[in-house]
Amino acid sequence: MNFREFVVEHENVIKPLEKKIALAHWKGSVTGAKKYFDDLSRLRFKLEEVYANREDFAFVERVKESGDFENSLFSRIGDILYLRYLGGQTDLSFLAGITKLSSELERKFNLFRAELDGKKFSHNDVTDMLLTERNSKKRQLAWESHKRVGKLIEEDLIKLVELRNEAAAKAGFDNFYSMSLYLNEQDEGNLIELFDRLERITREPFRRVKDELDCRTAELYRITEDQIMPWHYEDLYFQELPSLFSMDFDKYYSGKMPAEIAREFYDSIGMNVRYILDRSDLYEREGKSPHAFCTDIDRAGDIRVLCNIKDNAKWTDTILHELGHAVYDKYVGSSLPYLLRIYPHICMTEASAMFFGGLARDPLWMKSALVLSGKEAEKISSQAGRANSARLLVFARWCQVMFRFEREMYINPRSDLNSIWRDIVGEYQFITPPPGRDMPDWATKIHIVTSPVYYHNYMLGELIAAQFRHYVENNIIGQTSGKKGSIYGNKDVSEFFIDSVYRTGNLVSWNELIENAVGEPLKADYLMSYFREEKS
Repeated sequence: MNFREFVVEHENVIKPLEKKIALAHWKGSVTGAKKYFDDLSRLRFKLEEVYANREDFAFVERVKESGDFENSLFSRIGDILYLRYLGGQTDLSFLAGITKLSSELERKFNLFRAELDGKKFSHNDVTDMLLTERNSKKRQLAWESHKRVGKLIEEDLIKLVELRNEAAAKAGFDNFYSMSLYLNEQDEGNLIELFDRLERITREPFRRVKDELDCRTAELYRITEDQIMPWHYEDLYFQELPSLFSMDFDKYYSGKMPAEIAREFYDSIGMNVRYILDRSDLYEREGKSPHAFCTDIDRAGDIRVLCNIKDNAKWTDTILHELGHAVYDKYVGSSLPYLLRIYPHICMTEASAMFFGGLARDPLWMKSALVLSGKEAEKISSQAGRANSARLLVFARWCQVMFRFEREMYINPRSDLNSIWRDIVGEYQFITPPPGRDMPDWATKIHIVTSPVYYHNYMLGELIAAQFRHYVENNIIGQTSGKKGSIYGNKDVSEFFIDSVYRTGNLVSWNELIENAVGEPLKADYLMSYFREEKS
């Protein structure tokens, strides 16, 4: 058998299997029904079995070492298959345990509801309470009630981490964290260096924002600054900028329909997302996952979005964001082989999603999308720049928490994770922990279960999105309008993304794709400009 024949046989096996996995995950997420999560666990294990095949791995390894590929397309497929098989070279008993436990924990997250005074509250309910409630004690109770999910899953989550580490060790890696980065074509040393640099650059701008925020927070709740606790920051993890510091974007979206706003926008730039929205599940209900995601069911056009939409800025951002993933999936070159008919790395689709999601707070975009007057748009513009810079700083520091905690957790999952979490939150978010609290708050973040060693890609996505914004503003919008303008209605913008980013699929690595698209490698400079604006 030659390599081309191997690839054809391989695709015939995994295509229907990956479709079934995507459908089981979708059905489980929209219903919370146990049978779908059981199916998901079983199907994921079957896929793991494919890549655990030692004979197939040996064949791919031999071909890769010989370089006996008929062209660059098959050489790229060889690289991809080598990494996937390498990650699967472990005992199937471990793989079975990992997939089963992961699915069980995900279901627990989806079904969990905070409870106060005998009444159950959804994730959105708790979020809304933290946005509006001014009584500190009630805020504390709401925050703590949500965090109870951590204790519910703590021990099983540690077991899951240990199973992942054992699987990684059998594949020849120090731990699952290091393995995940390697298999995703990311260098751990370079990533640490990048996050160290981001930490240094953001520390003082963030401190200024945090000091001002704490001053306003203390006034609002009539407490001293040293009495400020995590529940005073409105967001469950302080990953978003509190409304009392930010401008009130929500009032512009109140009474509006975010899904319709998003559909009309994508239509305006020549990206039809109507059929994607028709297949999607957009509003919250009992049993449904309280989060948001986009899924490409078959790499052949069946793309869906799950949301829990409210008429506010956050959920408008979210639906634009998820559709930013969706259009990437939609416009990947349809003639590419199945294994290449996907983005080269998750950080690339995150960059697309963040580029479009961020428009929900862009004054020029809002003027067109919401049909605002020029005077109102100018009013927004006068406040939005600093608010958006502060929002990005808050998020950048939160990403530091996730990046550094998860790495420590996989290095030693039986260490005092509660203490490590508190210390990292204090170091990077400048948050004082509640006195005497020794709870697994780290275990309340669903990404640790469902998307391990992933969160740093959100930060990479922001870096890449900033570079895309710079390129679009200086090479596309500037050329077509003669001045900085909104991308609303500008089909040249969508042509750039489709032709220079999406259509390439996984033909080249993510680093190469960035350089090919904008003419230079990934740089942090364009994101850093936002922090410099904050200082001014």
